[in-house]
Amino acid sequence: MKFSILLLFIFALLFAPTNIHAQSFSFELAPKQYEIVSQRNKNITLPYTLTNYGDPQVITLSIYTLKITDNEGNYNVSPYKGTDTSITFSIAGSNVALDSPFLIKGKNTLDFDLEISVPEGIKESDYTFSLVAEIEPQKGFENTSTIMLQGGIGSNIVLSVSDSGNLDQKGNIVQYELLTNKIITLFDKKIAFFNSGEPIPVLLIASNTGTNAVKTSGSITLISNNKNKRIEQPSFTISPQYIFSGSQRLLKTSNTFCKNNTDDICKKPHSLIIKSPFIGLYTISSVISFGENAQISYGAITFFTFPFVYATIIFLVIIILILLLPKIRRSIKK
Repeated sequence: MKFSILLLFIFALLFAPTNIHAQSFSFELAPKQYEIVSQRNKNITLPYTLTNYGDPQVITLSIYTLKITDNEGNYNVSPYKGTDTSITFSIAGSNVALDSPFLIKGKNTLDFDLEISVPEGIKESDYTFSLVAEIEPQKGFENTSTIMLQGGIGSNIVLSVSDSGNLDQKGNIVQYELLTNKIITLFDKKIAFFNSGEPIPVLLIASNTGTNAVKTSGSITLISNNKNKRIEQPSFTISPQYIFSGSQRLLKTSNTFCKNNTDDICKKPHSLIIKSPFIGLYTISSVISFGENAQISYGAITFFTFPFVYATIIFLVIIILILLLPKIRRSIKK
């Protein structure tokens, strides 16, 4: 009875919506991600550091499997249940163990080694896991490199099993377009039209055509067809992002247009949003690198930008002035 009351009291403290609790929970699990290539029938040791910057907490270290749910890098997670014939995990030493709660003091650091055993009969393929330190039931992930739970944090493990050590990493761009219906075809070339200053959403989706996970990176650059202005145009970096075998990924750039913007255009999937230049013919060029072999894919989209709104207003003003000019002259003569 006393234990039940104590347990309820602890949960009440954990879930109480107070500023003190929000400020006191602060963990870091490093590194954020491991990328490993291993032969079968091998053991792997991964060093980790768990740091508690806040108050003392009871923590549980667990292994989860990751399954891709969409092309934006989101996963479904489920507790991993290893068997004698599958990949197994354990923590070296006797200080802590997987799935066993332990106390980590405030302003304290715990160093430990995660040991992975790769059995001889397992299939050569990619396996994705996450080591998670949590203080309450898992709720979901925020992104692919740092796993944030409602009461915990974790780190991805991308394990490629290959006896030869070689990886099949290939990919290509499957969709690269401007999200607009203002497009015409001229001389077998599609050209989009935008008003000056109008937001231009760009969508870039890449596909993994190999049998192993591939890390992509690259850039999207706005290029003016006016050679004198090319040096002035911005380039946006696509930071390294994983694409797992048989899947696609929406690649996002370093663009900050939507950082504090609540417009509807920011709520739709996109890789980049830029403001249309004032006037001219432009090309949005992309360069994507796939894997260690640095296979390169290119993309290019052309669009024309013009101050249509301002031009229309000026045109209407001119027409009105032309129509009113005779009346103005007659009034002056009188």
